[in-house]
Amino acid sequence: GPFSIDNTTPSVSGTLSYSNSGFSADFTSFASWTRSTFQTAPAIVVNGNLLGYTANTEYRFDLPSAVFIEPTIGMTYTEGYTANFGTKVSDTTEVHGGARVGAAVQWMGYTVQPTLSALVSRTVDSSAVGFPGPIVPAGVIGFQGSARVTVIWAPNFSSFVEAHATGMTGPSVPTPGYNTTRTVGAQAGLRYSWN
Repeated sequence: GPFSIDNTTPSVSGTLSYSNSGFSADFTSFASWTRSTFQTAPAIVVNGNLLGYTANTEYRFDLPSAVFIEPTIGMTYTEGYTANFGTKVSDTTEVHGGARVGAAVQWMGYTVQPTLSALVSRTVDSSAVGFPGPIVPAGVIGFQGSARVTVIWAPNFSSFVEAHATGMTGPSVPTPGYNTTRTVGAQAGLRYSWN
């Protein structure tokens, strides 16, 4: 387009989880601060905040040969605010579901855990101040997937590498000004736990 946007979005989150045998559930609350600078002449700066809550439930089925499948369902509710959590300007409710499939194999004395996960989502309610109709047009389906390999080097130490992608389909009815997006990325990390 005729201009570019520079976004900075620091965020913080906290998660509570519960597990019992194959069943598990988790609840996450998150907040973010966004500063968007539109590179025009003169530059325009817009600040805003998001506050959200996500609840998920899963059940892990262990199969032969150390293979497992773990279906999951959940919901995310997000509120948008003006700068410094001033005035509420939007809210969105999303439901999602999918599954994670993985295995555990021994390699050179270490445990290697490859996993694949896929999730689809649908916005069931959305609104914004001063915006007629829903923010997300009808028929838009979100999706995300990832492939991860975790290596457990010792009982308390592991590492991982992951590739992931997210995106969305177009609306069921063509909507002027609405564009779908795709995001791909990779990450790696180390984990050390204290018992």
